Amino acid sequence: MSEVIYKRVLWLALFAFPLPLLGIYFGHLWNVDQYQYFPVLILAVMGLTWARWDGELHVPTWFGWSLLGAGGVTTALGILKWSPWLSCLAIVLVSGAFLASHRPAVGNPSLLTIWPAIWLLL
Repeated sequence: MSEVIYKRVLWLALFAFPLPLLGIYFGHLWNVDQYQYFPVLILAVMGLTWARWDGELHVPTWFGWSLLGAGGVTTALGILKWSPWLSCLAIVLVSGAFLASHRPAVGNPSLLTIWPAIWLLL
């Protein structure tokens, strides 16, 4: 049971750190007409992930840890430089780590195939 809690806390913390600056970034995106599609994009990515995911949390793979390291550095730089764009890049990298570390449900393609759509936020 404690391993499940550890995995939940790990992934929640990794996604939570860049969130304050991400709100500012989304506010900037919303003010530009050609980027007002981003809420639909986020819902589509979440829906695809939910539909393809097997529902079990896993610790990151080696590729996931490398993406998390890059995401951590990007989050730190975003906070130090007060850069909402770097915060969004950190979320994209953490999302890639999540998708690379988790398994799809039987018969579904890899979750990592969803990752290119998240890059459209940048």
